[in-house]
Amino acid sequence: AKPLPSELPVYSAENVELHLADDAMERPYKHPELWTKQEVVNYFKSTDCAKYADLLEDQDIDGYGLTLLSERQLVEHLGVKLGPALKICHHVRVLKDCWATPENGVQTLQ
Repeated sequence: AKPLPSELPVYSAENVELHLADDAMERPYKHPELWTKQEVVNYFKSTDCAKYADLLEDQDIDGYGLTLLSERQLVEHLGVKLGPALKICHHVRVLKDCWATPENGVQTLQ
């Protein structure tokens, strides 16, 4: 039997493929705004920005906070260099795009 979505990790080889070259990504089973701090960390540890996962954890960045992060905040307040800050924000945009709907643009939980 297939596990229920609540039993799956947010990201595993079975449920997500991320291709930065073409921004193709399977839709995560759980809206990123609902991710816990640990789910944010787990996601970033599976990306090319893995070395920043602990920084996000130290700053208590959960899914909702992640969706609010900007390049400027990462650089000016967290000391991340511009290149990695752009990559982190690119990951966030890709995640948001997975939840976009044709009728209303990006779907949020607000």
